[in-house]
Amino acid sequence: SAEAATRACRKLMESFPDAVRARASAAGRRFRFASAIAPPHDDPRLAALATAVREHRVVRIQAYQPHERVVHPVALVCAATGWMMEDDLLPDAPVWLDACGDINISSKTFTTRVAIRKG
Repeated sequence: SAEAATRACRKLMESFPDAVRARASAAGRRFRFASAIAPPHDDPRLAALATAVREHRVVRIQAYQPHERVVHPVALVCAATGWMMEDDLLPDAPVWLDACGDINISSKTFTTRVAIRKG
């Protein structure tokens, strides 16, 4: 059951040294599965976006277009309907990858302003 899996995962995490537990916990907040059902296809941009999340890189969506959006990605979430990015600049306005055009991962970094959601 899901409850048993959660308990087992919690026990495993408790067995790790503090530094490992902290890194695993941070990764769990940055990369989440909101649904047991995977989206129908993989997005080729996911690897680059995962790097952007880990390295706090600024991302430009629809790069070089009139409606370009700059985001500070703090998490990637896999939902039943697809992947979304949580944006530190607009935490209540997730960015669905299906709605994105071209993206550009900048060499510029950002400092996280808000706490990363846990669920």
